[in-house]
Amino acid sequence: MTMVISCFVKQATIQVSDRRLTTPQGEVRDDAANKAICLWCSDAHVAIAFSGLAQIGKVPTIQWLFENLLRSRAGCHCLADIGNKLRDDLTFTFNKLRNLSYRFLTFYFTGYLKGAPFWGYISNQIDNTGRDVASPMNQFVLGCPPKFHWPPPSRKAFLATSGEPRAIPEQDSIDKRIKHRQRKLYYQSPYITAGELVSYIRCASRHPMYGSYIGRNCTAIVVLPNSKFRCRAYPEKASPFSFMPNIIGCDIGLADLSIKAALRKR
Repeated sequence: MTMVISCFVKQATIQVSDRRLTTPQGEVRDDAANKAICLWCSDAHVAIAFSGLAQIGKVPTIQWLFENLLRSRAGCHCLADIGNKLRDDLTFTFNKLRNLSYRFLTFYFTGYLKGAPFWGYISNQIDNTGRDVASPMNQFVLGCPPKFHWPPPSRKAFLATSGEPRAIPEQDSIDKRIKHRQRKLYYQSPYITAGELVSYIRCASRHPMYGSYIGRNCTAIVVLPNSKFRCRAYPEKASPFSFMPNIIGCDIGLADLSIKAALRKR
């Protein structure tokens, strides 16, 4: 499980996620896992994160996704074709894995499609109307939230919280915490906004019942309209290394990137 927050502001779109992998019982398997991908394709550039099943068969979920995209040369195709193939591959793979005790899985896409802000998902947990289902569906579906006007007439930031929203108590929900700040979030630097979203995820990690599924180490990806990504790791404890998301482009794939702080100071 994890928590993913997507935010749309004037200058960029932002995706922030934690890095924790847990068992279905909430036991921590890895607290610094790489769970994000930056994808460039023929008509879009998007950040991808996931919540749900940490491992598909014997392969970590993010590795399965990375290898699937790389093998299909996803960066050379349009986003619609990528989504359709990924949906079909997930359905085929999951139908062969009959012995899974936990089967929920959702991939979230945040970025720009044909120059316009875009948010979508591939899931067996959320139906094509955007509603959570009680038990995992036999087929994965492609979906996106109800269309929103961009730029919004009210000039307020648009946010979507995914993953384990139950970890945010009603009296401290993201909606209530930032409702009075949505206009400021819309205009302020997206890098400042990314840091604030990290603080919301860390707040959710303290929930007495569901917080164990959410980590305090986070990754923030700022997706700019000009086909660029700006990525930053937010470790709970200071580290000389900064871990970057995996990268997929046309005939290129880079995984498990890390940059040492000493190199960045040169």
